[in-house]
Amino acid sequence: MKKHTLDPRKLMVVIAIALIAISILLVWNTKNNTQLSRNGVETTAVISNLKRDYRRVNEMADIWIDTYIIEYQFTVDTDTILGVSLLRAEELDVYFKDLPELRDKVNIRYDSTNVYHSQLVRRIEL
Repeated sequence: MKKHTLDPRKLMVVIAIALIAISILLVWNTKNNTQLSRNGVETTAVISNLKRDYRRVNEMADIWIDTYIIEYQFTVDTDTILGVSLLRAEELDVYFKDLPELRDKVNIRYDSTNVYHSQLVRRIEL
């Protein structure tokens, strides 16, 4: 029977590639969010769908996550745009005074050069 061994050089290459990919994604996400907060257009949207997802992270751990998936619609010129935000339950008070419900109005910010890039506006600035 042949025993499998882990080649340290291959492992280092995989780790380096993963770190580079994660770094690129973080920089890209930070750049997009910074651009959106500086140059975004603020408007009002209506919550079109709201789903709570409360589930166990995995079978081995007794850790639960509580998230809300909030879909909202807003109009730019004559186009109706659908946006989605995923929030942890403990973040809700940063964005909403009360628990959000269907057809509630929310403030959002979208990128004027790419209207499909939008996010909820924080009610409380951190």
